[in-house]
Amino acid sequence: MKTEKMKVLLYLKKSGLDKSGKAPIMGRITIGRS
Repeated sequence: MKTEKMKVLLYLKKSGLDKSGKAPIMGRITIGRS
């Protein structure tokens, strides 16, 4: 079985803050190439 390298990046999108101070979480999943 071949093993693949996987990266998960999560960050807050501060430009999308609403009135209660909540922001959406943006994410990127990379599989294979680094």
